[in-house]
Amino acid sequence: EEPPLSLVLHEAEKMGNTLATDTIPVLVTMVDVHNPKAQDQFYFCNVSSGGASTKVIGRSQTLSVEVGITTILSMIVYECPEPVFTPETARCLGVLRVPIERLAERYSSGIFQQWFNLDTRSDPRMPAGDPQQLVSKFEQAYTDAVNDVYQPKVCVSVIGSAFEVQRGTRQTFSIF
Repeated sequence: EEPPLSLVLHEAEKMGNTLATDTIPVLVTMVDVHNPKAQDQFYFCNVSSGGASTKVIGRSQTLSVEVGITTILSMIVYECPEPVFTPETARCLGVLRVPIERLAERYSSGIFQQWFNLDTRSDPRMPAGDPQQLVSKFEQAYTDAVNDVYQPKVCVSVIGSAFEVQRGTRQTFSIF
């Protein structure tokens, strides 16, 4: 039986390890973007897990990201007039912040091709902010994706990838 993400991450935390090393890989896919106000645009997503490095993926592309229980995954969606991401011509459409702890608690098998409204008001360069607010914003983005059809939205998948645990008698298993 495969333990859920929350159990794996909390167990690693309880073992007294530093949070920096208690990370597991998740696969992030930007499936699609819906923006009723634009036509003939190309969409890209800058994915960050709070560290110095960020990576840009295009539509239907997948990226492996290391996350821990306290990680806030930031996905900043840009629209570009060309099929190649160029910072000079890219326009920020909005941001989706995913609190990994909430994701693990609420969606233990990950999220697969799920629509979320983008936060078009917040400055994506600013710190993520209060954890409680982040959780409610994340839930709101999920709920409003169905209700508010005119708001720009992103369809994403965030799924755990298989990894090995050396400790104890466990074999290779999948986290979600």
